[in-house]
Amino acid sequence: MRYKTEDGEVVEATSPTGIVEALRDGSRFASHQSVEEYMEAFAERMFEWNEQQIKYDSPEAFVSELVRVGWLRPIQ
Repeated sequence: MRYKTEDGEVVEATSPTGIVEALRDGSRFASHQSVEEYMEAFAERMFEWNEQQIKYDSPEAFVSELVRVGWLRPIQ
């Protein structure tokens, strides 16, 4: 799985959990958080920034939602 963020960063992993871990580990402020904490905090920020609600009950749902709102784009 490979995705490009809206900032142009490319993240790659073999699973949705790995994608979330890569996003979290690339963050200066969130690398200490669990995957669940990171997804919840990201979803809260997403709502604050542009009032879009995203699901974060699983890494699969979270990645799918980031694609749906255009924050992640699948790449080959």
